[in-house]
Formats: sequence, C-alpha cells, structure tokens
Amino acid sequence: MTGAFEDLVGAEGRRVENVGQTVREVANGLKEADAAADRAVASNRELLSAADISGAYDPVRLASVRNLPPLDQLELIPQGGGTGNNYLVLHNDQEIGIYKSRSDGNRIRNEVSAWEADRMLGLDVVPYTRNWLGPYGPGSLQEYVPYNGHAFDYESVSGQKMATYDYVMASGDRHLRNALNRAAAPGMIAAIDNESILPEPGPRNMVVMRSTFVARNLNKPLDVDLVAHLNSVDPDRFGERLQFLGHSTAAAEWAARRLMEVQRGQIAGDAWRCVILDGLQLVYPPGYANIVEYALNPPA
Repeated sequence: MTGAFEDLVGAEGRRVENVGQTVREVANGLKEADAAADRAVASNRELLSAADISGAYDPVRLASVRNLPPLDQLELIPQGGGTGNNYLVLHNDQEIGIYKSRSDGNRIRNEVSAWEADRMLGLDVVPYTRNWLGPYGPGSLQEYVPYNGHAFDYESVSGQKMATYDYVMASGDRHLRNALNRAAAPGMIAAIDNESILPEPGPRNMVVMRSTFVARNLNKPLDVDLVAHLNSVDPDRFGERLQFLGHSTAAAEWAARRLMEVQRGQIAGDAWRCVILDGLQLVYPPGYANIVEYALNPPA
C-alpha cells in the first residue's frame, strides 16, 4: 500500500514542494506496519500451505484449480501487467487458472485470504484461490473466470456486493480491469487481483482505499436483502478468522468494524476515516479538493 500511495501522490503533487517529505514519513511508518504483519503471518504460513495441498488429480473429473493436473500436463503463458510474474495456466488448451509467482509472502497470503474472506461474507465475488508452489516458486493460483468485459454496473445488487467486499476488505487496487462480468453468470461480478487488502492502520490515518464500487455507493442505502444477509455474519468471528489467516489483530479488528458499519445498511466511511479514491479522484473524506491537499493537512 505504501508504494500505491506514493504513486498517487506523485501523480498529482509534483508541483507541491513539501509533499515528498510528507510521503517519506508515511512510507517509513507503513514499512514498520508491514514488518509487524510479516511477523504475524510467519507462524501461520506452514499451516496455510498444508491446508491448500490438493488430493491426487482425478482425470475423470474436469481439470481445474481444485482438481489440478500434474505440472507436465500444464501450459503456462506469461501475462503482462500487474505486480510480479503472472501466468495463464492451461490444460489441453483450456484456461483453468491464473498463477501469480511472488517473493512477498504477504501478497500470496492476501490473494488466498481474499477468497476465504469472501466465503465468510457469502458475497461470491472472489474466484476460488489457493496457494501453489508452481514452477516459478511460491504463489497463488486462482480459478480462471471467462468474462464479457469489465464491470461498470456499480449500483446494481452485484455492484453493491462488490462495494461491500471492497469496503470491508479495504481494497487498494479495484480499478476496472480488476472487476469482470462473468460470462457464465450474467450480472455477476468477479473480483480478481486482490493483493492489496486489509492494510494496517497507518500513521496519521494516511491509508488509501481505491474502489469505484465503494465510491459510487457511499452514503446510499444498500439492498435490503443484502443487508439482511450481511447481518448473519458474526463480526467477531470474522475478525478472528482473518487473524488465523495471518493478518494482524489491528487489521482484522478494523475490518470487523467496517463490517459492522455496513450491517447498518450503508457505506458511510465512519469505520474507515481514511482516503477513498475513485481512480485518482478523492471522494472521501469530504472537505478536500485532492489527495495532495489531504497529504499536507490530514485530519487529526
């Protein structure tokens, strides 16, 4: 999240002389928070890896991320964009998954726990994702989702589900290429690329959530059935599960507070109180013209 914040400030603030020093101070603080998260996940990493070992491949069943063929039966095609090394995984010329090789264990953890959290919330927006020790090292392996373009229907029920997920998980990189219209389920959205989630509370609250879905649903009533469903989720158990998955107590408890806020029927920002961006446009908190102004004079 530190790098994303510096990029965003740099895009708008090159003319402001003292932004650089402000961002460096923020970056140092966030690096300390990242180190704390590393220590928190270390004790759980072996458990997570063991939990994701699949059984033997069953050739009678359809090949998939859940029923993964041997490596010598797979083809990996490098994909551009994103962070790190991304590969489309095929079996018999059929796309079955996206493999992301990462040297940063936190990024792998985030991709996998993003699906676990979605399962707990019951929103069905994140495709199945697991750990995988692939040919290019440790990484995540996500189910491939056939899609018909990118999702723009922000305020539909599916868009509200996406907004709820991004708000609770504090998604930091939900641009349009990371939200897909599922071809097999018209009207349903698939949330891909979930490495930037569940940040630590940062110094001077300078942490960024970026999601057009959240931005377009701020202070608007959510679908009543969606709210009723969300109220079936226990925030305390949700936070405890996030900690089990390797996230720090502070990050997990913060997410649980955001869930409690949404359970009241709308996304208001009360449990977040940090930056929310729609692309590069600052939409929350109110009273700021842009992110540079916020960076120079954040709320107390």
